[in-house]
Amino acid sequence: MGKNKLITGMVVGAIIGGAISLINQETRNYVKQELSLMSGQMGNIVQNPSHSIRQIQNTLIETAENAASSLDGALNAVGQIENTINEIRSEDKKKLN
Repeated sequence: MGKNKLITGMVVGAIIGGAISLINQETRNYVKQELSLMSGQMGNIVQNPSHSIRQIQNTLIETAENAASSLDGALNAVGQIENTINEIRSEDKKKLN
């Protein structure tokens, strides 16, 4: 029961906050402009669904490739740090003997 009141309170608060923010002329103009852009984009998606899906696919592939590249770089850095630590340990052992 508590979750329901929390969600209801959040929705009501968001609606009230949004309505209050629209009192400002600049905010209203921004919202109109963004809604206009979104409706144009949605129309394009509806008219060309396969193209839109291809774009999403390409974006996901590019993101995955970038993540893999970043991970490779991080793993390389960790390997270099490990080698440096091992070299320092070796030098310290030699000095102690």
